[in-house]
Amino acid sequence: MHLTMRCLVNPNLFTMKKVILLTCLLLFSGVGGYAQFQNLTLGEHIFTLSAVNVKMGFEVDAYPNMSPDWMKDHTKDPSQIDFNSNGFQTTSHAHVSAVSLGGNLAFTNPRKLDGRLRTARELRFGLDAIVGGEALVTFTATDERTDSTYTQSLMYCLVESEFRVGGEYRYKASWGRFNTFLGAGVQLGATMNSEMLVFNSSSVSANNEFEEDMFARPDMESMTTERYDAKSSIYLRAFVPFGMSVRICRRMELGMEHRLGLGVEQVVGGATNFMRHSGVWYFTLGYHFDKYQKRKKTVVPAYR
Repeated sequence: MHLTMRCLVNPNLFTMKKVILLTCLLLFSGVGGYAQFQNLTLGEHIFTLSAVNVKMGFEVDAYPNMSPDWMKDHTKDPSQIDFNSNGFQTTSHAHVSAVSLGGNLAFTNPRKLDGRLRTARELRFGLDAIVGGEALVTFTATDERTDSTYTQSLMYCLVESEFRVGGEYRYKASWGRFNTFLGAGVQLGATMNSEMLVFNSSSVSANNEFEEDMFARPDMESMTTERYDAKSSIYLRAFVPFGMSVRICRRMELGMEHRLGLGVEQVVGGATNFMRHSGVWYFTLGYHFDKYQKRKKTVVPAYR
C-alpha cells in the first residue's frame, strides 16, 4: 500500500478548544478596547477603532531547499533517525500546509466621499494560530519483478503549531455595501511542541499481465510510525493583503482575502531557511461598532 495519508497530528499540540478560547478572548478584548481606547494617532492622521474581525483559512509556505538534511536540522536529536535516502526517489511536496485561525482589530481613518465611492486608510493588529502545520518529504523505492511490484515508501513529516502577532496597513475603497482593499503587512511567529514523525511502509501488487488468482500475495504489507521531538522555530513574514467584502447587515461584514508574500525561518539551534512563497486564503467575519447607513439619493426637483 502506498503511503498517501497525511501526518497524524499529536493531540498534545495546539487544540481546537484553545483556538476557540483565543478567538473569544480577541472578541472580548475588541469590545472592551472600544471603551478604553478608541483612537490611534499616526502622524497627522487619527485612526478610530471601527471593527473586530475573526478569520479562518488555509495557507502554504513553499521552501526551495526541503530535503532530508532540512528535516534533520529540525530534529532535536537527529542521531535517533536514519535520514539515509539512498535508493529512493523523491515524490514529495516542498511546502508546509496548515489551517489558519485568528482575528484582528481594525482602526479606520476616513479620507473622502465622492458620490457613492468612499475611501479610507485602515490599520489592523491581530493574532493568528496555525494548527497542525505539516512539512512533508516522501521517498519511494520500487522493485519490479516478473509477477509483482514491491514498493517501499518513507515519509518524514514535521508537525508544528504556530502563534503569530502582526499588523497591516490597508487602503480601502467602498461602493455602498461592497468593499475592496490592498495593503502591506508583517507577522512575527513562533512554534512550540513540534514533532518529527517518520512513516515507513511497504506493499506489493500483482502486475497487470497476471490474473489475480494466479498471484500468491506475499505477507509484506506493513507500516510503522515513529515519533521524535523537534526544534522550535521563529518566523518573520512580509506580505501584501488584498480582497473584498460586503456588509450583510448593519453591523456584520463577510469577506474573503488573500495574502501573498515571502518569509524567513530561524530554527532555534539550527539553520536559517527562506520561503520563496508564503500565501494564505481567508474567509472573514467582522463586527462593526458603527452602523451601516445607506446613502440616500438626492432628489432634484423638476422645473417647468
